[in-house]
Amino acid sequence: MYTTWASHCDIRPYTGWIIGYDEHTLAQTSVLNITPNGNEAAIWMSGGGLAVDTASNIYLMDRTNMGKFNPGNDNAIYQELDGALPDGIWSMPAYFNSTPYYGSVGYHLQAFPFQNARLNAASSQTAISFAYPGTTPSVSANGTSNAIVWATENTSPAILHAYAAANLGVEYYNSSQAAGSRDNFGNGNKFITPTIASARVYVGTTSGVGVFGLLDQSTLTPLEVWRNSNFGNPSNVGEGADNASPAGDGVRTC
Repeated sequence: MYTTWASHCDIRPYTGWIIGYDEHTLAQTSVLNITPNGNEAAIWMSGGGLAVDTASNIYLMDRTNMGKFNPGNDNAIYQELDGALPDGIWSMPAYFNSTPYYGSVGYHLQAFPFQNARLNAASSQTAISFAYPGTTPSVSANGTSNAIVWATENTSPAILHAYAAANLGVEYYNSSQAAGSRDNFGNGNKFITPTIASARVYVGTTSGVGVFGLLDQSTLTPLEVWRNSNFGNPSNVGEGADNASPAGDGVRTC
């Protein structure tokens, strides 16, 4: 397992690090400091892996045969998509159902489906572009059905978007739609990633966390309504409180 390190808001002095850990013991196995006698030269991917270069290319590697460093050519690269992500990437992709979703700086959120062990050109994209630093999407789904791609704009106030995973041109919802600023949840910040759990979406801001859930509960089953009323959790995940399990729900009490 590898971690990469840089600066916070370019506050100097800082250096770029890559540190490796054993996947079983988490013992440190290797360390690389890019500028041991200087500063800057950071390994900076917003907490993500080294997946895209500054020329906006996507590189696909064979993880069992990385090819090692070759100063003469890049023949070891399994596949390269040139210029796929305009202005570079300062975020992480999401992956669902054989499709990575990338949100590069100042550009649309894009879907790049795999086909025949190759990454295709973008099959769909959002209508809007995402300002610096782009967007790190998340995906919610029921297995492989009803998939939604969630993405946040770094604006003031921040805006949460929900898109159809099969076609990013279809927007189901965004938090600026409701009248009277009902769904505003605070100012944006860099590298915000929506988190989905228990039928809710959680989005961090500079001063708190916005929580989004169902307003219309007409589609919930009686058990889900009971869970939502008692625990703020309409999903069938988790245990009930002492002596609170309704008959027949199949979920043991604590």
